[in-house]
Amino acid sequence: MGISKCTEGTSEMDRNLAMDNNEIIMNSLLQTMRHPFVEKYATLAKVDEDKIMFLQHIFHQHSVEEKQKRAYIEATMFVQSALDTHDFVSEGDMYNDQMRKNRQLTVLSGDYCSSLYYYILAKIGEIST
Repeated sequence: MGISKCTEGTSEMDRNLAMDNNEIIMNSLLQTMRHPFVEKYATLAKVDEDKIMFLQHIFHQHSVEEKQKRAYIEATMFVQSALDTHDFVSEGDMYNDQMRKNRQLTVLSGDYCSSLYYYILAKIGEIST
């Protein structure tokens, strides 16, 4: 689903605001996901901007506080990134230590994104720590 489909039927001002929010959320996601160890040794899945726009469109139709809406979108994108990163985990036989290490680092990177999902939800009081 492209951005234009998500914003169909909305005013130009609403589309511009959604694009600005999309950029703010994307920057926040990337900043939160930054970790020196992950940056040095592993690769995270790319965050899909169209999914962010789609989620914004869904929440725009409901009366959800802006801070809570943003947290829900970020949490959703963190869990999506975790799942996508886990998709990179190689299957099959590991023939050397480097292959095992790469697989373990990919799993840990996905787990890191998953932990950010819980972190965001705990931060807004949706789950207790």
